[in-house]
Amino acid sequence: DDTVVNNAVEPYETAPAEAIHLRYPDGRHDAEALAVNPISGDLYVITKTRNPSTGAGVYKLAAPFSSTVVNRLEKIGEVRVPSLFPGMLTGADISPDGRRVVLCDYFNAYELVPAEKSSGGFDELWNQKAAVVKLGQRRQGEAICYSLDGQSILATSEGRPAEVVEVQRTKR
Repeated sequence: DDTVVNNAVEPYETAPAEAIHLRYPDGRHDAEALAVNPISGDLYVITKTRNPSTGAGVYKLAAPFSSTVVNRLEKIGEVRVPSLFPGMLTGADISPDGRRVVLCDYFNAYELVPAEKSSGGFDELWNQKAAVVKLGQRRQGEAICYSLDGQSILATSEGRPAEVVEVQRTKR
């Protein structure tokens, strides 16, 4: 096989991309975190705010949505993490079973899990208290996701080289 990663002799081909145009209901926002619920197909945008007194806005685009029109997001709440900068979220993912959310900022990761006696739907999850997930030393945390089986959390930093950190999830 003469395929070489980073010096691609024959780069991998991907499926054609499709743009989804979004509009916030309350004006423009800075956002780096985007997640798709693998069960419902709903799309979530988590905004980034430098205001320490507010959380990051959580906006939803319910599936199915169109790539031919501008889709209007719905604000479903705010999420706060136990950090010096509670609204500076840079990455997000939803677990393969569609039950948990992992978020990251420049320093740590945070996991949201359903309350023990929660009868609400997935969108109620954003109101849960975020548990800190220690990732160890990173330069500037930027991206996070679950492993395919949902048992690990993977994270990386901005810049090169950017090592991938893997943390086994603890059962809660």
